Amino acid sequence: MADARLAGGMTQARLAEAAGVSKRTVERLEGGESVQLGNLIRCLRRLDELDGLERLLPPTPVNPIEVLARRRRRRLRARGGEAARTQTPWTWGDEP
Repeated sequence: MADARLAGGMTQARLAEAAGVSKRTVERLEGGESVQLGNLIRCLRRLDELDGLERLLPPTPVNPIEVLARRRRRRLRARGGEAARTQTPWTWGDEP
């Protein structure tokens, strides 16, 4: 973050003012200390470096439903077709 700030010719105080955070927050960010996510986003937005957040996120995992859809099993059974429906219904054999 310090490189982007210096490339823009900004002091820590000026960045803090422009981003709406304290100077100490900018110092923490540049020192690698813990800060609130909202403050990080404000500073990155002011430096036009918001796309840098994409590098912090892990790649999007594959949707489990898509995995199952890709692995569709081969059908093992067939539903009775029209010929099966037109046959006489099954009986016990003891009907009159």
